[in-house]
Amino acid sequence: MKKAILALASLSFLAVAGTTQAVQSVKLDTPLEIYVTACTTLQKTWDINSSQRKALLTDSEETLNSHCHSVFTATLQLTELGKDSKAFSRICIPSGTSNKQVLDKILVVLKKYGSTPEWKNMQPAIATVVALEVVYQCKGSKL
Repeated sequence: MKKAILALASLSFLAVAGTTQAVQSVKLDTPLEIYVTACTTLQKTWDINSSQRKALLTDSEETLNSHCHSVFTATLQLTELGKDSKAFSRICIPSGTSNKQVLDKILVVLKKYGSTPEWKNMQPAIATVVALEVVYQCKGSKL
């Protein structure tokens, strides 16, 4: 009986040890990296919906789209409302430019610089404003 108990105890110890060894490290994405991923998903959705097709989204894709859309549109609205302020005075988005066109252009900048040490810890709204300043810099204005 003692041998059976010892055998079971050693098996349970091995099972726990095996489980512990199976744990792996996982890269934690920064808020900006998550935002860029979300905006990439939204961009793809808009591309599909602008054609003769309709995007069929998973729940995860809908969540990503909502995240990007809310940060992106809120930031655009704030820059438009505050265009007379010093904070947004260097952003000149041409009238008639669609949100999709803006997203397409700033996403290039966000993907390029989003994981650099200077950018990776920026909050998504701030990174969006900086990307807008890069892409839609007013004539005569230097960053």
